[in-house]
Amino acid sequence: MAIHKQGLSRQEQKALDREIPWRTILAMPPAYVDKFLAAISKEANSWLEWNSVEPLSPEEAQKVLKDPLLSKRILPSRACYRDKACGIGEVQPKCRIVALGHLDPDLATLNRNAGTPSRCTEQIMYAMLVAGLNCELFDTTLSWIAWTGDASTAFLQGQNADRTMPLFLRPPQDGLISMTQHWSAPLYRVRGNVYGLADAPVTWSKEVCRRLQSLGFTQHDFDRQLYLLRKDGQIIAAIIVYVDDFLGISRSDHDLSSVHGLFKWGALNYFQENKPITFKGKELTLKRNEHQRFYLHITLKKFLEGIEFGAIAKGRLQGSPELSLDERKELRSICGCLQWAASQARPEIAATVSLSGHGEEAKITDLKQLHATLKYVKETPQYGINIMDVPFTRDSVVLGYSDSSWANARKSGSQIGVLVGLTTPSVKTTMAPFTLLDWRSARSPRVCRSTLAAEATAADECADRLAYVNLFISELMYNQAAHRVGSRLATLQAVDAKSLFDAIMSENPSLNDKRTLVSIRAIQETISSKEIRWVPTRFQFGDGLTKTDDKLLEAFRRWLNMPLAVLTESPENQPYEEYLFPQGAKKKNTSENVMQSMSTS
Repeated sequence: MAIHKQGLSRQEQKALDREIPWRTILAMPPAYVDKFLAAISKEANSWLEWNSVEPLSPEEAQKVLKDPLLSKRILPSRACYRDKACGIGEVQPKCRIVALGHLDPDLATLNRNAGTPSRCTEQIMYAMLVAGLNCELFDTTLSWIAWTGDASTAFLQGQNADRTMPLFLRPPQDGLISMTQHWSAPLYRVRGNVYGLADAPVTWSKEVCRRLQSLGFTQHDFDRQLYLLRKDGQIIAAIIVYVDDFLGISRSDHDLSSVHGLFKWGALNYFQENKPITFKGKELTLKRNEHQRFYLHITLKKFLEGIEFGAIAKGRLQGSPELSLDERKELRSICGCLQWAASQARPEIAATVSLSGHGEEAKITDLKQLHATLKYVKETPQYGINIMDVPFTRDSVVLGYSDSSWANARKSGSQIGVLVGLTTPSVKTTMAPFTLLDWRSARSPRVCRSTLAAEATAADECADRLAYVNLFISELMYNQAAHRVGSRLATLQAVDAKSLFDAIMSENPSLNDKRTLVSIRAIQETISSKEIRWVPTRFQFGDGLTKTDDKLLEAFRRWLNMPLAVLTESPENQPYEEYLFPQGAKKKNTSENVMQSMSTS
């Protein structure tokens, strides 16, 4: 049952999508109610299975209630109900018993720093996944297996050893709980990890680490949520852990049963061609191109379907440009949705979201622009990112594109755009497939005096991210900690500003803006002159992250659908250029036409 009520704010609608009030459930037909009663029993049994709490007798409970210290260590709890199907098809009831952790008496002393993998780590994992399925991972020709899973009742697992005094739980009480035999004790002593505690994610993360390390897994030096298993110095399995969601790859000669036996799984799926798998709210679909090589298509269809679509009142644009309180709330909500989409699988909208006014700077025109962007992504849920069939070996090339738009942001700010990815050595002479690993669209950290200053700031940011990605992958390739291994892979960086290119190539550039000289020296220390390439603006793909323009957005979207790296001028580039900019071309090309032209060439 989808819960949407007219007159509610977007935040209130989203809250109802996440949780259904128990009174609403009781008003439904008996068969519907019975399913949620079964969900309550399932949750209660999980708590018993993991020995999360221990019931106290009435006499023991009275002693706790009368003790001046222990009585302050009682946490209330509540039952949260939701339909995992979100009202689509048959109801999938879920009950979660949650302690009100914000009332925890130890809150100030608890460790709450639970880690999650970075987006760059996740993208690198996708690149490894595709390369493994194409038998081109880590300089071997062995095939790999890819899988995802979510650990069942994750936050009930693990032991909290940081508390010096016991913690107690007051059982949940509502109209549904009272219809069952569960949670009948007056009080419960907390024995392990439970939902709602501020340190529950840390406790679970430590438990995951302990179990994986028991099998010989080690953690990546740059990202502790990436676990690696090596044999004879070579990686044979890798797993990233995002809270209770796992994404793993394993070499075909490695037995996965030991890993899968470590946890109780709510779901466990293996990647299959044309079968979408959900991970972190994204749909991952394994596909084959015309050469029968695997690539990965990443979309946000379900997320976009769940976003409510609003509109600005007629005639509002002719009124005051200042936003009302409700309009500011609406703008913040839309911004949050679009920023997440731009950071996960829709980079083509990143510049629009970043350049829109935020906070006190926002005007009604900004809200209109964000509404238009929201409409665009909702109408195009099939678009996203394609992880191309790029080998993940010691011969791979780390390539970055950097660009800027001077003084196009508020308060004379400049917008910078950076793309970093992996490609093949053939990129030095011809077009080559490109897998996107990292990207950024943001205002320059300083007000730039010239286009050269803005371009240098973007290039400095790109060089920094290139070095990070190179070190990250080098640890995987050479079995040595990232901060010690050095940048072992070949690196290239593309710019389209000739003045910047000349300054970087110069041994002693003469610049009036000394701060820009500092940026150029920083670039030169990271990237050698042999690793810098000048490209024409039409092949500067970072341009799509620097400005708001419908034609540029469409070209960038097309590039994300079939990302190719272009560093050289050649007649062979023409089909791809026509694909990116069909309105200015003599004929329209689809991605299939372009790939066919490339293979023919």
